[in-house]
Amino acid sequence: AVESARGRIVFDFSGDACKGFALQYRQVTVLESSESGTRTSDLRNTTFESGDGRSFRFRTQSDLNGKAAAPVDGNAERDDKGLDITLKQPKRGEVAVAGEVLFPAAHMRRLIEAARAGQPTMAVKVFDGSDDGRKVYDTLAVIGPQRAAASGPAASDPAKPETPKPETPKPSAPAVEAPLREGAMAGMPHWPVTVSYTPVRAHARGRKPVCSILPEKK
Repeated sequence: AVESARGRIVFDFSGDACKGFALQYRQVTVLESSESGTRTSDLRNTTFESGDGRSFRFRTQSDLNGKAAAPVDGNAERDDKGLDITLKQPKRGEVAVAGEVLFPAAHMRRLIEAARAGQPTMAVKVFDGSDDGRKVYDTLAVIGPQRAAASGPAASDPAKPETPKPETPKPSAPAVEAPLREGAMAGMPHWPVTVSYTPVRAHARGRKPVCSILPEKK
């Protein structure tokens, strides 16, 4: 049995609609067990998505206790009819998926549009090149009401001292994370979002998401 776990995630996302979007992701996890000892996994993933959301390149490398697994390397193209995936490693192959499938940056843009339009949920298929590079995920996003972080107290005028006012009780609100209270992001509207990912080919009855994330969309 696992007795303790620790790790670190580094996430570097950059780009724009003209040049495209690049992602570098690394996750190191250390699991401790008195029975099996220490297991250290190191996952590294790089992707590039074109600005128009039509093409996608991906490469994943992973190590377990210093032993490298075969990399996953490929690219994907999407159009109005569906998605075509071409794998180079670990084994050459092709996968075709009918219907609309979004890449990660296009998915993020669609989420922001849905939040601004006041939609409470959004469901769409997504391909991100993860796992074996063949999986497409059904995603379901639950979008909370818009929030606005406090931009901080206004500077007071020493020539006009303020008269103390009695405090008015305020309804409790979810805590706003520090990055949304500071710098250029302070005061910007944002939405709490929970997104679940379920493999499309999972059995229809009783299937469960492989993961859920809770980002704040701005």
